[in-house]
Amino acid sequence: MKPIRINSLRIMAAIAISAALITGVTSTAWANPASPEEMKQNWAKHRQEWIKARLAKMADRLEIKSSQQAAWQAYVKVVEAPVDIPAKKPDAPADAATIVRARADFAAARAKKMAQVADATTKLQEVLTPEQRKTFDQMVQHALHRGQHRMMHRDHHSEEGRGWQHNDR
Repeated sequence: MKPIRINSLRIMAAIAISAALITGVTSTAWANPASPEEMKQNWAKHRQEWIKARLAKMADRLEIKSSQQAAWQAYVKVVEAPVDIPAKKPDAPADAATIVRARADFAAARAKKMAQVADATTKLQEVLTPEQRKTFDQMVQHALHRGQHRMMHRDHHSEEGRGWQHNDR
């Protein structure tokens, strides 16, 4: 019986330590909530890390050669660059024209970024071998399909079936 007693004491001690650690971490998180700006910075950092990892996988899969590095690095630079988003959203009691103008400015910034990516993609494709180009085309097509699936999934669950519209309530 003595081994059982020791094991049960070890288990109880492990549970007590785990509970103390969980409680301490949780109370610290609740005591120091991240500000909206910190959350924005954390998200931007997470997104940059994700993009870097995705690009590294692409380079491995494409087997980029030294002669292709200049075009690849130019592509990476454009893809990693953040979108130059206009100032900020209009304040809460804004009129319709102000809201629509802000959305148009944001869309224009995204379109400018996509045009830059398209130009870098064209230059990269020019230096890829036919096999690499086929692989690259498949990767981009898969990413596009994945993005469309996310949009459709989000639209399917949107309030009142309003599709792409954002609910500011």
